[in-house]
Amino acid sequence: MEIRLENLTKVFVDEKSKSETRAVDNMTITIPSGKLVGLLGPSGCGKSTTLYMIAGLLNPTDGKIFFGEDDVTDLAPEKRGIGLVFQNYALYPHMTIRQNIAFPLENIKASKVKQEEVKSKYAEINAKAKTDFESKFGSLKETDATKYAAELEKHQANLEEIKSEYQNELAIAKNFIHTEVEKYAKLVDIADQLDKKPGQLSGGQQQRVAIARALVKNPRVLLLDEPLSNLDARLRLQTREEIKRIQRETGITTIFVTHDQEEAMSISDEIVLMEKGLVQQIGAPQSVYEDPKNLFVAKFLGTPPIAIYNGHIKSSKLNIGKNTVFSSKEFEGQDSDVFVAIRPEGYELSETGKLKIQYDFVENIGRDLVLVAHQENSLNSTFRIILQDIKNLTPKEVSFNVKREKCFVFNKETGERVF
Repeated sequence: MEIRLENLTKVFVDEKSKSETRAVDNMTITIPSGKLVGLLGPSGCGKSTTLYMIAGLLNPTDGKIFFGEDDVTDLAPEKRGIGLVFQNYALYPHMTIRQNIAFPLENIKASKVKQEEVKSKYAEINAKAKTDFESKFGSLKETDATKYAAELEKHQANLEEIKSEYQNELAIAKNFIHTEVEKYAKLVDIADQLDKKPGQLSGGQQQRVAIARALVKNPRVLLLDEPLSNLDARLRLQTREEIKRIQRETGITTIFVTHDQEEAMSISDEIVLMEKGLVQQIGAPQSVYEDPKNLFVAKFLGTPPIAIYNGHIKSSKLNIGKNTVFSSKEFEGQDSDVFVAIRPEGYELSETGKLKIQYDFVENIGRDLVLVAHQENSLNSTFRIILQDIKNLTPKEVSFNVKREKCFVFNKETGERVF
């Protein structure tokens, strides 16, 4: 199910002061069908507000929301076909896991509805079979009693087959809720926990129950609001892998809200990076990381964070302080102060390197060696440089060349990228 947001805006008005807060500002994006898309950004950027407008829990001030070709802007949440998983799981503590998952189906009397559908379907099939028999062979009753009796026997056998099929489907309909609960409990790997209460489960298991409950009603769209924020580091890693697996197996269009860029980048097919209600950049996580549109995007994505320097472009050269980082024809004719941003993996240790950096100490974090450093032109009090080895590391000050593909230059006034 493709989701389309067109000029979506949400303005909150303070009743006392009458001041306005533009939480989401003229947002136009398309979320591809069957993809897992992360809405990412700092607290207060508008990502949860966007999710709640898609869910129908908040009414937009302006703009439209489409599920496929259907305009759902004014539809009630229960009519949109969404499954929503909240940050705090919102499980019923007095119910078993089975009852929690079954609740949405019990609420709409899904089993009774399915039974009525089966009864209606077979009433039509039965009526049609009788009508067809009468139209084809009814006249034989008077003209050829023997042939009529033979056809009547076939007709009655057909009706018995229809009756048997009806009884089978009716039995399935009666067990519909039980079957669906078992199906989705198995999908999220909690089939052996169905008779327990939520308080007997770990945080990660409770989150999976919440996901199963959202999926059991077969929604068109799955919405996840900060689903991992209440879990410890180990469970966050495990549960985000589970979310990706479940999304791939079901193929359901999923929107995942988080402020944690590592979470978003690890499981999302695409990320939508927001700040102050505005979309900053959309794309595949690695693509956005490697090709940031502006300074905010470059700073927000990446662990360790990118290092930012005061720089200057003059005579086709990019300078940080007195050091010329590199030259480029793209800088011809320019004479301006800029911000220079270099990723942690963008430094090459070299005795003849053009960028001089002072370091405080080396961190060993498993496979990587990280230099904790500072530089007089850096906006960061300290920053980190990822190294392959420290064999040629001289005391206190080291020289680096900069990898161009890991270096970005931004306009100091607008923050827009210029190189």
